[in-house]
Parts: sequence; structure tokens; C-alpha cells
Amino acid sequence: TTTTDGPAVAAATACAAAAAALLLRDDAADAHCDAQTFAGQWAAVVTEFDASGAASTKNVDRYAAHLRREGCVGVFVCGTSGESMSLSVGERERLAEAWAASG
Repeated sequence: TTTTDGPAVAAATACAAAAAALLLRDDAADAHCDAQTFAGQWAAVVTEFDASGAASTKNVDRYAAHLRREGCVGVFVCGTSGESMSLSVGERERLAEAWAASG
């Protein structure tokens, strides 16, 4: 469980159920995310795994910075390749928290 307030809590909760949508740039005029619509450029990100097969957050900051430079305003985490159901709730929360912290 996360101990912070705001986007990280919402993201971790959503990610625990399936995938999470997180804003990378909430300062962008075209960035928008609510229950009905998404606006701006969003990326479905790949989950990195380490040599042992565990989900890794090692390169999340670099990946997020690259996406921001390319104009992305948000990402979809833990669900682009069907991996969300093969990850534990803890792994999904850790990934969502890492992506939320990178924005």
C-alpha cells in the first residue's frame, strides 16, 4: 500500500485492479484525464523485467523523461501486453508508484 496522497494513491489503486493511467505532464494545456476522456498524447508503456523475471522500475525515470521530451502527457502502466494479471498486486502498486513519482 502507498502512504502518500494524490495521484500515486489513485494510480496504485487502479493498477492493483488492472492498468493505471498516469499524467506525466499535468502542466501541459492539452493534458487531460478523467473517467470519460483522455486528451493529449498518451503512451502504452512496456513493463521492464529483470534477469530473475521480476518487474523492474530501474529505468522508469529515464523512460518517462524520454516520453515527456517526445510530447507525451500521460502513460498507461501495467496493461499494455497483458502483463497486469501475471503481476502481483504489490508489483503493480510498485510500478504505478514509480511512474507516478517520475512525473
